[in-house]
Amino acid sequence: MADINSNKAEKIKDKALEYLNSNYDDTFTAMGYSASGWAYDYSTVSFNSGKYSKSVEVRVYKENGTYSFTDDYFKLYMENDAVAYLKNIVNRYGKANEVKVRFVSPELPDSLGTKATFSDYMASGKCDLEVYIVSGSAFNESDTTAMLSEICAAKITGNFRFTVTDDKDLLSAFSISEIVNKKADSIIEKKSYSINNNFEVVK
Repeated sequence: MADINSNKAEKIKDKALEYLNSNYDDTFTAMGYSASGWAYDYSTVSFNSGKYSKSVEVRVYKENGTYSFTDDYFKLYMENDAVAYLKNIVNRYGKANEVKVRFVSPELPDSLGTKATFSDYMASGKCDLEVYIVSGSAFNESDTTAMLSEICAAKITGNFRFTVTDDKDLLSAFSISEIVNKKADSIIEKKSYSINNNFEVVK
């Protein structure tokens, strides 16, 4: 039984790697495998990316002997563009800041292909983000409202957390998870807003 499961995992890993190589200009190294089961109708293979410092997850479906795939590689190659887009908005309000982005959805909408850009993702109306805007002093309410209005107009949904800190390293050196879980004591003030599926701001 172990050999059968091992062979199945190896085959699915190879299929997933072939899929990635056919769609992306990167070097991928397999990290882990999870089999399909009663809870999920897909197997999952994770890979390290040679181009980026993060990993990519491929979901592998099999129906009637035919394989199909989805992946979250977009989170890697779109991250810099997402940060740049949002930082361009925030920078107009005159405070040193750092913008950190996490993509919420595990895959792109069906309407978008593997070559989609961040602009394509925004245009789809399905771009869902968790965003931290970290600064050394608070933005005033009118500036915050103006930023969020512009983000709404770009058809981006999600959670937007304005975080004030006196820890300069927090502005650049830490990920969202580290800020939330390890650096909470460094946060002086935080305000959270959501943009819903109607592109309206909710406090």
